[in-house]
Formats: sequence, C-alpha cells, structure tokens
Amino acid sequence: MEIQVQTCTFFIKSKSRNCKFPRYGDSNFCNLHKGIQDQVCDENHEKLVNKIIPCFIDGRHFVSINKIRSHIRKCSRVRDIAYELNQPFCMHNNGPPHNLLNIREKLQVTETSHIEEINRKANKNNHSDSKKKLIVSKERLEFVDKLHDFCVREFGKNPHFESRQVDIDNLNLNRHELQAISISKEFTKRLINSENSISCNNSNNNLLFDAENSLIIEYGAGNAILSYWFIKECGKPQNKIKPSKFRSVIIDRESRRKQMEKLDESISSIRLRLDIEQFDINSLILVCNNEDISKESIRAHMYSSLGNGNVPWIISTLLEQKIWMHDSSGKQIQTIEEVEQLSKEELKYILTTLSNGGGPDISRLEETIINNFAKKKILKIFVISKHLCGNGFDLGLKSSQSAIKEMKSGSMLIIIMSPCCHHRCLISQHLGAEMLNQIATQEGLFDNTEECFNFLASISSWSTGTSDYRSNYGFKAKYILDSCR
Repeated sequence: MEIQVQTCTFFIKSKSRNCKFPRYGDSNFCNLHKGIQDQVCDENHEKLVNKIIPCFIDGRHFVSINKIRSHIRKCSRVRDIAYELNQPFCMHNNGPPHNLLNIREKLQVTETSHIEEINRKANKNNHSDSKKKLIVSKERLEFVDKLHDFCVREFGKNPHFESRQVDIDNLNLNRHELQAISISKEFTKRLINSENSISCNNSNNNLLFDAENSLIIEYGAGNAILSYWFIKECGKPQNKIKPSKFRSVIIDRESRRKQMEKLDESISSIRLRLDIEQFDINSLILVCNNEDISKESIRAHMYSSLGNGNVPWIISTLLEQKIWMHDSSGKQIQTIEEVEQLSKEELKYILTTLSNGGGPDISRLEETIINNFAKKKILKIFVISKHLCGNGFDLGLKSSQSAIKEMKSGSMLIIIMSPCCHHRCLISQHLGAEMLNQIATQEGLFDNTEECFNFLASISSWSTGTSDYRSNYGFKAKYILDSCR
C-alpha cells in the first residue's frame, strides 16, 4: 500500500490553494513556510536573524531579510520589467506605472519593523474592498436611481438594459471568439451598413479597415482574438494584384503562448509587452506618417523618451539599493548621476543585460517596424479592446486622446472599447469623476466625493454577482461611472 505524503498546510492566496510541498519533520508546514509561521508565533520575532519577508519586486517570492538585495539582483520580475522598458515606443517616466508604485517605498526602508508595517498597509489596501462592510440604505439606492435618470436624460438609454442579438453562423467557437465576432458585426451593423451610418464623402466604405492607410491598436489584447476577427469581419477586400498587409499593434502586459495575429499571413503585427500608460502612441504615429524619415531617425523615435536625463525607473531603483551595473565598456555604474550621463545605446545595453532573455528578440521588433510600419501614412486608427479591466479603460481613452495631436488633417480615430470590472476602478485614475463633486454631498448621504465613488464602484459588482433587484442597481452604477467618462 502506497503511503500518502502529507503536504504543507500553508494557504497561498495568489493560487487559492495550499502549498504542495511535503511537511518538514513534525511541523504542519514545509521547510520554507515553517520559517514564516514561526515568526508569526514568536513574540520576539523581531530579534530573529534570518527573518523571512516577501520580495519587494514580486510578493510571490519569500526570502531572508539578510539576502533581499542579492535576491533582487536575480529576481525574475526585475528581468521582466527590464525587458518591458527595453521595448520600442516605451515611455520612460520618473516612476513606475500605477500598479507598481509601492516598490520604491518598500526599498527605501531597511529596518525590519518598518518593512513589516509597509507590508501590512499594502495588504490592507489590496483587500480593503472585501473587508470593509458596504453601507447600503434605502436613501442611497434612491440616490442611485436619481443619478441614473439624470445620466439617461443627458447621454441616452442605458445599453446594459437593451438586448442586442447578433447572428453568428459558426457556433463551434469559444466565448472569447464569439464576443470578438459579436463586437465586429455590431460595428459593421451600426456604423457601416446602417441607413444612418456615420461616413465621410458619402461613402460607407470609409469606415472599413483597409491595409493601405489603416492601423489597429488593441489594448489589453491577450491572445489578440479581437484584432484577428475584426480584420476578418471589417477588413476591406484586398487588391489581388498587389496586396498589402493589415497593420496591427498588440499591447498587453503579459506574454502569451497563443498569438492569434500570427495565424493570418495577411496581418503584419508587433506585440509590445507594456502597460497602457507606458505606450508612446505619438512616436508610433510620427514614424508611420513621415515618408522621408531615415532608418536612424526611425530607431531614434522608437526610443525618443530614453536618454537625455530620462533614466528607466528600474535602473535608478536598483542603484538606490547599491546594486551596481556595468556599461558596455565594463565600467561600473554606481550613482544615478553617472547613469544620467549615459547615451541611449548604453542605457539599452544595461536594460538588455538586466532582461537576460526576458522575452522575444527586440531587434526583430525593430525590423518589423522599419519594414512594415514606418513611412506608411495612417488615415484611420482603430483603437479596440474587448476587455479593459477597471481603470485600464481610462488609460486607453487618455492614450487615444493624445494620439490626435500627431494625426494628419482629415484622419479618423475610431474607438471601439468595452469597459468592465467597474468595481476595480479608483477615483484617482477615473476620467470625469469630478462630475460627482457637487452631487455627492448634496443630500448628506456621503461624507465626500471619494466615498460616493467607492459606493458606486462597489455596488457595480451586483450586476453579475446577484440575480434579484440588486442586479439592476449594479447595471445602473456601471452606467453612471461610464457617463462620467
């Protein structure tokens, strides 16, 4: 009879399961988690020499406090961040993107007690929505009704209460493909084939996606299912004698094994592993619209925000921790002042060294941009997304708005984006949240605008999480938050 090995009882929140490693001795935990549990149980755990804490860059890693800096040198998350910052059209701001803002605060602390306090605060902020009790009253729900009625008068009917049916022939597809086809067909139905369609020069074909002068940018693309089906459904028929390739830019924070854009030879695409707020859309449009630009200038515009005092935030963060680097000549870089004097090429060399094979070959990306995107004017930009979670929708709108500055006169910017996960929205990033400023405190139901916003964001989860009267209030809250945008 086979003896069953007892596994560790430590619960891993990120994976929603217990640790699978075998227990250590008589303990209920494995060798790693035994150390963490001992610290929780020990009243004098501050005095422990080999204290275990989460990695500041990636909280899924646990490491000794004495070895934290040596771990950061080889942390896989540092490699991934360096690769992201080394890609074309990445904006290099002074700090990390919004989802990584707490990294620097943690790294500036050296005392164990302060580290623990920051970790506790971060954990509390991450789970504040689930732990904080939502105050729901009849008066607050009546307030939602009034606000929703106001939005309907100003912006039209709530689309969440309208049922639209799109005919799809092939039902042997997964739900993501069905959603992508549905969005593409709805666009065709409402803006191209409709009698009241919006068109230029009285030609409905002006809204079709053509290979000669159109560009698709998909945010939060995942496997790029929407780009693939959008080109299939809305692409203008090709000239068979001299066909051109459809151009597509895929933006997603994570690497994907399945990439739908590569399944069709008629699509020329570049996939950038970036946060939406890091994507330099203006430089991309400039490179495409300038027909006299040289190869050297194209490469310079790909990294226009790198150098000239702009230092990638991961490099400056590591230098602050006395984690030194070397330039291409082997010289050791120890201070931020030294790295600010480096050229674009030297900064790219350091990022390449840090990334150490963290993703696809960047030189291939550059060649694709030079050969298939540069010096080919853009008259129509389609910004599309099937699933922009929380404030990702707001970041997508901001990026699209900034694109208008570089577009030529007579060009069109067409935005087809679907917001979702409104319960994850933050007032600091939400567009148009000031609309609630006067209304929020009028009836004394909320102390401030932020409390009102958080209430609407919280009850928006009722739209899918409940099936009674609350579901309607969830859809109303979603529409109110979208009306602000």
